[in-house]
Amino acid sequence: MNKILMIASLILFGINSYSQNSIDEPQNVIVNWEVGTSKSITQIDSTIIHAKDSIFMATGVSSSYTMKILSLKDTVYELLFKHIVLDDNISIESEMINASPIEKMMQDLILELQKKMSGLEYSFLVDQNTALAYEVKNEKELRELVEGMVVVVLNKFLDKSKTELDELKKNEIQLKVKQYMDEQMPAAMQTMINAFNYIFQAYSFPFIIDKTYTQDVEVYSVDQVQHSDKDSKAKLVVNSSIKDDLLEIDYEYIYNKEEAYQMYVVNKGNGNEIPINDFDIDERVISEFDMETSWIKSSLSLVNAKMGFVTVNNKTQVIIK
Repeated sequence: MNKILMIASLILFGINSYSQNSIDEPQNVIVNWEVGTSKSITQIDSTIIHAKDSIFMATGVSSSYTMKILSLKDTVYELLFKHIVLDDNISIESEMINASPIEKMMQDLILELQKKMSGLEYSFLVDQNTALAYEVKNEKELRELVEGMVVVVLNKFLDKSKTELDELKKNEIQLKVKQYMDEQMPAAMQTMINAFNYIFQAYSFPFIIDKTYTQDVEVYSVDQVQHSDKDSKAKLVVNSSIKDDLLEIDYEYIYNKEEAYQMYVVNKGNGNEIPINDFDIDERVISEFDMETSWIKSSLSLVNAKMGFVTVNNKTQVIIK
């Protein structure tokens, strides 16, 4: 099972994103990022999968990002966001089995392009009211860059390939790869937006200091390439407290079990093997804010899922400096 990373799409029912006058009314952390500020972000994901009483698999992945605030116009930030690729041996799932030499070459070519795309620099437009990105401003330039990558990487693979191809076949492969990338680009763009929003999602969640607040939300996967835009309903339970200059907000997702079961079990083709009574999922996010600067300093996400005799424990830690 892939690691579970979720984003909440809040149903706000008219609650705005700024602090309210009454301490009994829900409020949000006010986003007050200074133009010109640069931040480095470290995200550490660890997953432990248990099969019955034994550890079946344990993995750890560290991801690094950089961001810089370029401008603020009205209530829209423009910022640069880049995934720093430290490991060149990125593994990407593939469904091509028993492929021919040409199909295998196309598969390797697409994987190489996907790795290169992961290190591109994205210009995001971000809503100051929520700190959530909603558009890739330089999408056209990125598409043109990827088209150039297709040509360069294809020529590289053709030079290394022992398969003799005539010009017609080369053009056919190039066209197929370009078509594939055109189909995947929107999902790849959305995945990068989701990755950013996953890190900064806590800004959009209402809370009441020293009290419990609940909110109906919809959750969906960060990875739109692998998981499309399927979502599931949940209830968000929020608790918060202030100590010195730090605000801690504790969010717990209570999932609609039937919808989550449909998404994670039935849609994966495992409905006959795992009854709903043997399925469970819970998620908790604890975020810390520097009240003086309004920047989120860190967050810890804990996701636990049970599917039959298999349990998955995922921990995601984000540190922003």
